[in-house]
Amino acid sequence: MNPASDFEDKLTDTAANLQHNGEQAAEDLSSRAKDAWHSAQGQAQQALHESSEYLRENRLPALIGAFVCGLFLGRLFSQRSAPTFTERYIAEPVHRSRDMLLALPLAAVGAMFTRYGRTAAASVKKAVHR
Repeated sequence: MNPASDFEDKLTDTAANLQHNGEQAAEDLSSRAKDAWHSAQGQAQQALHESSEYLRENRLPALIGAFVCGLFLGRLFSQRSAPTFTERYIAEPVHRSRDMLLALPLAAVGAMFTRYGRTAAASVKKAVHR
């Protein structure tokens, strides 16, 4: 017998055993993962069914709870910072005065159309009476 041949045979057997053990471990882990997934799915479906039953039986408390949670979340996420000095005393008055200056010509045009409309309406009334 050749010692190198015996060593090679032992290495081959050891590698085959390791491969077989690895495959079995992988199959075992795969089956455990599938079982855990199915168990989690079943528990989630049961929790969903129980919570929907609870909501059907207790509509008013659930509605009040949802309303309070909505108010709390709305208040939490709508926190506005105080305006800075520049925003409050410079930017805001400039924007307001700009809006007023832009509105003046529109108000004049509106007044002009109102006056001409009244004159036209009076002319039509006079024409109808004649």
